[in-house]
Amino acid sequence: VYVDGRQTEKDDFEEDFVQLGEKVVTTFEANIRQRFGIIQSFAGEITAQANGTWPTVLPARFPYRSAAVAQLAQLFMLILLPQVQLQEVDAYVNYTLENFGWKNEAVSIATGVPLDQVENVQPPPPTLMDVHNPDGPMPATLLRDGPFYPTWCSYPGLNPINTDMYGDTDHREAIDAAMTTGVPSFEGVDHYWGDKEKDNRYQVFRNNPYTDYKGDVFTVAMV
Repeated sequence: VYVDGRQTEKDDFEEDFVQLGEKVVTTFEANIRQRFGIIQSFAGEITAQANGTWPTVLPARFPYRSAAVAQLAQLFMLILLPQVQLQEVDAYVNYTLENFGWKNEAVSIATGVPLDQVENVQPPPPTLMDVHNPDGPMPATLLRDGPFYPTWCSYPGLNPINTDMYGDTDHREAIDAAMTTGVPSFEGVDHYWGDKEKDNRYQVFRNNPYTDYKGDVFTVAMV
């Protein structure tokens, strides 16, 4: 009786475990679909507004809209990476130099500092930079003929502008996969903790009311 009873309990437990596991996976998948749906809807709005004028596009009210998207989709960082061809670099860079004022609003929202008190917002460099180059930062156009995928508008707004993400192998593979398949492509995991505690982005993430970042491990996806 003892053996039969224990075996029955074991079978019941394993069956319950499988069922609960399936529920967890189903819930997780639904959550991911919902979150990416929010991001893709935002991307659709930006594309519609651009009306074919890429890469020189500044999404309307980006700091406020991206903050709302980040809150709904539970993101702590969101970066717009326009595709820039070699012949477009000069016009694109000039456009960013003339229109980087959005960063003031973005930093104000992320830090809680009143807009008229935001200081030290740096203008973008006068070229696209590859900061992942093993020999040190260099103009991306000296290393490749394009296309380039520079950082532009971002949430919470502390990311530097005009850093070519295509210079990093992990980013490049994810960008290529997303561009080829049309579906999100995930990279590895990372975190802003420990030796990165002095990183100015970490300070904002940690105090960000939208994300409540506590040093969690996160993953990166290109959408």
